[in-house]
Amino acid sequence: MPLLALSVELLRNILATFEPEELPVLGLLIRSCQSLRSESEGALQRLSVLHLTWQCTPRCELDAVSAIVRAKAARRIEIACDHLDSLNRVMDAIAGYQDVLGGEASQRHELILRGCHRLDTEDFLQSLHNSTFLGELRRLEIQGLGWLVGNTPSRHALMQGVMGHLQSCLSLSLLECFPTLSIEAPLRHRLTELVVVGEPLKTIDAQTMIITCRCLQVVHFRLTQFQNQLAYALAALPGIRSITLEDSPTPDDARSVDDFSDIGFAKLAQCAQLQQLSISRRSSPLVPLGITDIGLMLADRMIPRLTSLVMYPCPKITDAGVQHIMPDLARLEVLELRGCMQLQNPFVAVSVRRMRSLQSVHIHSSPSITDDTVTQLCEGAPMLEKLVLPGCRSLGDGCSAAIAALSDLRTLVLNTTMISDAGVIALASASKLQGLCLRGCLSVEGPGLLHLLRHLGGSVLQLLDVSGIPHLPTAEILETIGLCQHGLRKLRVPQCAVLPDLLRHLCRLPRLEYLQCGECHAGHSQELLTLLERPLFPSLRHFELTGSTGPADKVAWKRLGGSIQNSRPGLNIIMNSLLLDP
Repeated sequence: MPLLALSVELLRNILATFEPEELPVLGLLIRSCQSLRSESEGALQRLSVLHLTWQCTPRCELDAVSAIVRAKAARRIEIACDHLDSLNRVMDAIAGYQDVLGGEASQRHELILRGCHRLDTEDFLQSLHNSTFLGELRRLEIQGLGWLVGNTPSRHALMQGVMGHLQSCLSLSLLECFPTLSIEAPLRHRLTELVVVGEPLKTIDAQTMIITCRCLQVVHFRLTQFQNQLAYALAALPGIRSITLEDSPTPDDARSVDDFSDIGFAKLAQCAQLQQLSISRRSSPLVPLGITDIGLMLADRMIPRLTSLVMYPCPKITDAGVQHIMPDLARLEVLELRGCMQLQNPFVAVSVRRMRSLQSVHIHSSPSITDDTVTQLCEGAPMLEKLVLPGCRSLGDGCSAAIAALSDLRTLVLNTTMISDAGVIALASASKLQGLCLRGCLSVEGPGLLHLLRHLGGSVLQLLDVSGIPHLPTAEILETIGLCQHGLRKLRVPQCAVLPDLLRHLCRLPRLEYLQCGECHAGHSQELLTLLERPLFPSLRHFELTGSTGPADKVAWKRLGGSIQNSRPGLNIIMNSLLLDP
């Protein structure tokens, strides 16, 4: 859904003009609600669906929530709580929201609370526990609750009570929340989606949840260990469609008992409805999965049904294993094989042509992948929208023309490859490119990047990462970005000699949300903070300086950033990996 910055008056006019069937869905991203008063309520009630994203600062007028959530046909409430210490008034408003809904509409509620790290955990849980609308919720997602303060018996009991009220819930997501909770009836007989990504689960706890909830179709767990027993439990779920298993940082001795191997991977092939499979060790990439070419060959029955396959890291997988399954991947849309160091030429032209649905490919740290391999991939999979090839150090300029010929390409990551200015110039014809990452591409010297920035449409490129390239003409690049790329939202650049002067070029970027720069001399720090304190970067949410020279004392850094934190509480400032949060 596109985001538009609208004045409250214009919003009211829009709501008053359209009939419900003409404007069925409206998403509101609200940062300041001082002007949304009760007169908006009548207009908002005209909508058939209202998706509300609440992104408050401590100074926001929370009274507006009570009017907004009374849109009669609203089915979903989404609240970003990052800067809130309390949600009591919001929860009261949502409780009142149920009273004005009835019949079929009340059976479709979704409540999504993100960024709850700062909330008073027990106070919020008590409020949530006492809310009568929990029994009507079909989806509940909570992110960050209790993550910082930890668990206690009273908090656990309150959260268990909340779980007991979820009588109609089909989807439950606990992200960075409490450790293991038992799922009781009737929730266990209805739940089709379960996401527990926070305190890592032991295999036995994950197995218990799976055995308890026999209707599960979507499972996403963060685990301490990967073991074959879990694959046996998952294979017993008759309707399972999506499995995502990830690890968490744990001591090496705990990882040593992992035994997820070809046997477990082949067991998952018994999941008759499985379409999406992700098994990844993102937190411990140096500890390999035990899946080999044999596992891929044993999973023949599962492969043709898959639309997404993610495995990381699998250093034992070779070209032979990938080439064996490729002819059966006609439905595959997402392929991610990271840490497969032995891959050289897995994309045989004849097989790739059968993967016409392929939209996203991520091959990480495969030093033997060549330009010819990527060219075959691009020619055989013309619908690619995302191509991620970091650490493939044999890649150069030879595949740039084939990449640029992908008419739907939106994201390209070539970090630490051998691409040079000639290859970057060729990429300028990728007219839909929204994200380009060239971090650590030491052969890029500047002219090619300047050519690309001048020739790509000014509203197309949203992400650019050219950090780790020490010899770039940063000043000229930032000036060109300020003149030609008004749609940029996220930017990473190498060291800047005169950072405040260069940031003035970026003031022309009204949508810039994330900015990361290299070294900045201590003498520029106060001038820099003064510049950021002004309303020149209206959308900026994250500013980071890496390797900056300045006060070694953390207290001095905090004092330096205090004034801007007070004037712009929604802006994170990080200097030398230190978050300035007074």
